[in-house]
Amino acid sequence: MKFLKNNLNKILLLVIYIIMFYVVGDLLGEILKDFAINNNKQLLCSTIINVVVYAVLFASCIVLLKKEIITDFKILDRTNALTVFFVCLIGIVCTYLGNIFGSILTLIFGGGNQSQNQSSLEVLMTSQYGFIVAVIAVIIGPVVEELVFRKSIHSILRKAKCPTWIMLMISSLLFGFIHVLDSGDFVQVFPYIFMGLTLGGIEIFSKNIYPSIIVHIFNNAVATAVVLYTTMLEENGFYIGALYGIGIWK
Repeated sequence: MKFLKNNLNKILLLVIYIIMFYVVGDLLGEILKDFAINNNKQLLCSTIINVVVYAVLFASCIVLLKKEIITDFKILDRTNALTVFFVCLIGIVCTYLGNIFGSILTLIFGGGNQSQNQSSLEVLMTSQYGFIVAVIAVIIGPVVEELVFRKSIHSILRKAKCPTWIMLMISSLLFGFIHVLDSGDFVQVFPYIFMGLTLGGIEIFSKNIYPSIIVHIFNNAVATAVVLYTTMLEENGFYIGALYGIGIWK
């Protein structure tokens, strides 16, 4: 009973997260499906669903984890800036190495170059609603996911006396599978799992949620910039080099 009381806000946040994605999101999809009669309206409906889901989740995170958010910020403020910088830098490098290794495993097991989740996001991001989707993908999404998968899940498992390595594996596996659950494209889970391991490791090492939020935001910002840059080049008559981003005339 004491365990439940001490973790009630974090458990409630996990429940809200599941409800918003797998009940409210699907319900909104059903309500708006008659409106989505063409491609443009389908994109609008998808954007509306994303805005509603993430707005509720972001507000829930702030309300339910207000104390933890403030405490971690005060700790970060007292931490040496150079230490935070190197933790984030190492985290960024590990994230990209993990993504490469995860992508290789995906190809070995017969998966494509990217997940359906990523493909759908790119379509929205390059639409007329791209700015709204980019804000969600770069800022709101990472904050919500770090507060849910790292701050909440880690905190609950710590208080349950769960070994650190098991705690890290649980949060990383959940983070990975939640990104491919809707599409059922489970072979694409590896890059997400390795990203979860890196972000979880950062939170465990720093004992603070902000470094993992910074790394997650940076990762998503770079991915978003690449998508938008590639689209801009293609729209202006360029090809983009797959590895180096070198544009050449058609």
